[in-house]
Amino acid sequence: MTKYIHVPRGRINPYYIGLAVYLIANNLTASYAHNIWASTGHIMVTVIRAMRYAAYAFFAWRVATIPRAKNTQIVSLMLITLLTLAAAYMGGDKSPIFYILLAVAASQTDFKKTVLLFFWIQMLFFALYVFLGLTGISGGEYVFNSGRDRCFLGYGWVNRSAFCLMFAGMELFYLKNGELNPVQVLLLEALNLFIYIKTKTVFPMLLTLGVGGLGICFFVKKRIAFRRRSRMTRKSGFTKTRMVGAQMAFLAIVVMSFGLPILYGRGNAAMRALNRVLNSRLSLANTAIERYGLSLLGNKVQWTGASTLMFGLSKSSEYFYVDCDFIKLGIQYGMIFCGFVIFLYMASIYIAYKRGDGVMCLCVLIIGVLCMFEPELIDFTFNPFFLYAFTAVQYSRRAKPALWTVYMQDGLSAMPKDTQNEIV
Repeated sequence: MTKYIHVPRGRINPYYIGLAVYLIANNLTASYAHNIWASTGHIMVTVIRAMRYAAYAFFAWRVATIPRAKNTQIVSLMLITLLTLAAAYMGGDKSPIFYILLAVAASQTDFKKTVLLFFWIQMLFFALYVFLGLTGISGGEYVFNSGRDRCFLGYGWVNRSAFCLMFAGMELFYLKNGELNPVQVLLLEALNLFIYIKTKTVFPMLLTLGVGGLGICFFVKKRIAFRRRSRMTRKSGFTKTRMVGAQMAFLAIVVMSFGLPILYGRGNAAMRALNRVLNSRLSLANTAIERYGLSLLGNKVQWTGASTLMFGLSKSSEYFYVDCDFIKLGIQYGMIFCGFVIFLYMASIYIAYKRGDGVMCLCVLIIGVLCMFEPELIDFTFNPFFLYAFTAVQYSRRAKPALWTVYMQDGLSAMPKDTQNEIV
């Protein structure tokens, strides 16, 4: 069978350079030390900001060098740009502009390379921060939160290490096509248990446990099927019915995310009991909706989380935060932008169906469940899966001028004669 290998003509894609710099800057921002740097005006805050702007320059370089788009794609990009500018202006935050710049730069790239880059940079900083936390050098402090002694483990807040491990587990799950062997699962769940004992973070722990369970199920199923590929990872197994069912499940998650806080506000007894279980997440979301509403274009909102209170960056009376990311995006950036993000995740399910990539579909659903209670939909510190739909965008049906195809069948003899002399 002929294999097609795309070889760059002595050029490195600036997207990957920018992404590496951006991820390093984001992981530095996620550290316990960054809270101290921000409260004291340390020079590292300026260095991290400069790293981000350098990454944005690489993304802009990549966008400027992609092939010319079709007219319909140009119109779509213009509409996305206008929507993002409106969301950034009305929300008083320019982050959406840089998010979309990164997303467009990711088009026509290898998504697995992106996930691999996320995985290794996350795990490098995870090992570093946990070591610093356990040795007491940085972030080893405990905070008594919600009746629990919780350790920072080198991160800026007590739950960040659990999120990092959960997404690393999902990335490994995706890279291995859903099949995690027993050693990988044992290592993942041992780290999961350790993080839970130290941080008492329940929800990411349960999802990480679920990822490990799915991984071992895929592994066992493949062995039982006598080395045939799992049905979920074949296009014939990931049927259109399953695709539509997955999209409806994601849509149901979105409806529940908005519906539960509204039901709580109407005095529903079951929702009040659920609110206590969820550490007042429903009441805080309901308060935010009543205060700001869910407008089309968003509002300027100053979010004040618990970590800023601890490091003196704000007062306790100013605490105001919403953990449900669907509601948070709808309030700050508007329901149009929030709908656009939801559409991209649902489009990812459709693209996964077209590619026969059932594992990606499972990852999207796990992220949807997580973001009912945590703000991780477009968190590019840990979550690469938002970029999946953009990597599938093809701006031209012709091959890019910067790439050529090598036919690896019987060595150079299988290559076109006019390209054999181009091997250096």
